[in-house]
Amino acid sequence: TYDSLGNVKKVIYLANTASPKTWLYSFDPGFDGLSAITDPLSHSRSFTYSYPDGCLTRVVHDRSLMCMDPPLPRQ
Repeated sequence: TYDSLGNVKKVIYLANTASPKTWLYSFDPGFDGLSAITDPLSHSRSFTYSYPDGCLTRVVHDRSLMCMDPPLPRQ
């Protein structure tokens, strides 16, 4: 399925089987960048962007708590 901007909100693999696998996607309404992904096991990853340039500044994965902190300012 898609949101009103044409972004993918949900993908179901093996939809017509006994074991469908659903992936969910969320988008930041201010920037329209990908803000979260949830896999079929309910593991999620979130993405944070800087404004107004839209640069990716942080990624968090709930299972391993991997995190990418904001980069150093450009000189």
